[in-house]
Amino acid sequence: MAASDHHIIREAFSDLYKNKWVSTGISKGGQTCLLYQMYYPNDVDVTVAYVAPVATALEDGRHEPFINNIGSKKDRKRITKFQIEVLSRRETLLPMFQQYVQLAKLNFRIPVEEVFEYCVLEYSFAFWQWVGNTDRIPKSKATDDKIFQHLIAVSGPDYFSIEGAEPIFPFLVQAAKELGYYGYETETLSEYLTIPSAKGYFNKIFLDQDTRTDFYAQTSQDLLNFLNTKAKRTIMIYGEYDTWTAAAPDVSTNQNIIKVVKPEGTHATRIMNLPENDK
Repeated sequence: MAASDHHIIREAFSDLYKNKWVSTGISKGGQTCLLYQMYYPNDVDVTVAYVAPVATALEDGRHEPFINNIGSKKDRKRITKFQIEVLSRRETLLPMFQQYVQLAKLNFRIPVEEVFEYCVLEYSFAFWQWVGNTDRIPKSKATDDKIFQHLIAVSGPDYFSIEGAEPIFPFLVQAAKELGYYGYETETLSEYLTIPSAKGYFNKIFLDQDTRTDFYAQTSQDLLNFLNTKAKRTIMIYGEYDTWTAAAPDVSTNQNIIKVVKPEGTHATRIMNLPENDK
């Protein structure tokens, strides 16, 4: 496991670096350093985990309601309106999408028409994860080109492609096996979608038959229990608007953990961009 590798590195350098040790990571890396502390609690003196989710299922289930309550009602309405606008312009935008995919030489495990819809479903997740400012969303009267370019910039098809998955394929297998991920809510857009449901999308899109696996939930349960009972000298940093914060663990019972949530923060939340008091 990754924690064992980190332990080996820590042991190898222990004679050279005799002062305090800090373990830190971002997103999946943040969860990794939390797991590292769980398996090797005496290896480091301080753990700093940035925007670290602890999902409890492959399609966790907390992200969808989180998205439906994040920001203001006006913000959420504007995001949904954009998604509907894209799907309503399918006749003109899908050919642009297909041409983009062809020029980028992207391949998929599902039909490109479905990829188009998954990009729209991903839009709300990706928007809150990285953008967070609805003023950047094109108006409904915008040209096809502006609508298309914004969609591609926020949730492009490379994310769902075989080529896009290749550099992070070990993580995708790990997510399917024990780290978990998120799902998509389709009811709001069902009138405009051709896919009946997004349930089971992860395996269908990201993994082939040889790498699909049952989810082992015990790892996340063990980690949550550890964080609430035994974790020590740990700082956890999250962004209020970051969709991964939906899977941020409740550690209120452990006084040895400092958890900070940046108001309106995204997945780019770090100590350096926290409000001065939180720093």
